[in-house]
Amino acid sequence: MPLMRPTATNRRPPALAGTPRATLAARALGPALALSCLLAACGRADTPLPHAADSTAVAIALPRPSFTLTTTDGRPFDFRKETAGTLTFLLFGYTHCPDVCPVHLANMTAALEKLTTAERARTRVVFVTVDPDRDSATVLRKFLNAFNPTYVGLTGRRSAIDSAQKSVNFAAAILSTDSAGAPVVTHSAPVVVFTEDDSAHVMFPFGARQTEWAREIPKLLARGSAAPTLSVERAYLVIPIGDAPAALYFTARNGGSTADSVVAVEVPGAGVASMHEHQHDMATGAMRMIPAAAYPVNAGATMRLAPGGAHVMIEKPARAYTRGERFRLLVRFAHGGVVTTEVSVITYADLDTATAAPVRR
Repeated sequence: MPLMRPTATNRRPPALAGTPRATLAARALGPALALSCLLAACGRADTPLPHAADSTAVAIALPRPSFTLTTTDGRPFDFRKETAGTLTFLLFGYTHCPDVCPVHLANMTAALEKLTTAERARTRVVFVTVDPDRDSATVLRKFLNAFNPTYVGLTGRRSAIDSAQKSVNFAAAILSTDSAGAPVVTHSAPVVVFTEDDSAHVMFPFGARQTEWAREIPKLLARGSAAPTLSVERAYLVIPIGDAPAALYFTARNGGSTADSVVAVEVPGAGVASMHEHQHDMATGAMRMIPAAAYPVNAGATMRLAPGGAHVMIEKPARAYTRGERFRLLVRFAHGGVVTTEVSVITYADLDTATAAPVRR
């Protein structure tokens, strides 16, 4: 099943009419750059040039776009809000792809796995299907799990997917059939990379090798990042007993000079999270749990979620958890945006040791 028509990269798109010869010559620097311009993804007079002589990456200038699609677990995903402040790899493709999509994902994944835990927590991989009729949520999730279960899979109405492609200057994918009636999907192949300054400076066409990803990703992590004033540490998700909700604890640190507060918590793939705290009646000794709208974190201070105090509940766990596994944790601050880290799954037997350890001030 072909991914792309051979003529797609050879036919001069209408958008190139009137483009200066020098710019056209730059676009002909090799198959990798030609592929990145498939379907007029780069079809403008200000087409980006190669990022560096030793790299297939193409230099671009693109703000992190805002589009909303649906995750494989059925929740809306606002790309700009959910990935803000992270190194985000955005791909458009489909699960029946014979080579381009899985090769891209495999090479990128091999490089990401070489990062430290802290570095990986600063990255997101978002894969948007351009073949929503065949790529059900189950099919898409199974495909991405073969690479990494934390990768976000998105789908939606074809018009919404087309709009998402347009937001990064990609033309809409073309779905057709060949002479035998087999599906043919033609789509833009580059991986667009948004750095922590919420802009894309490069995109990687098909052909980037594992060695190149391994060399470039640390540079991308360093680009546009500043010393964080907000951090989330020591995050634990406790395996529930029976049908009880799961409890989640973490420590939030504010190293800045302005007070902030935690206003939302998400654990994609684990279930729907909600914030709570215990209220103590000193006269009777009774305790009751109440919803919490926010957890204040004063300037230069630390806020710690712990048993008997503030905590996050996952009332309907999405599945059974396994001790030692990790989920991505997104903690949204009122002013400081989203801080992304990892939460470790533990048991109640581990909880006392985990939460009693001293917290760095």
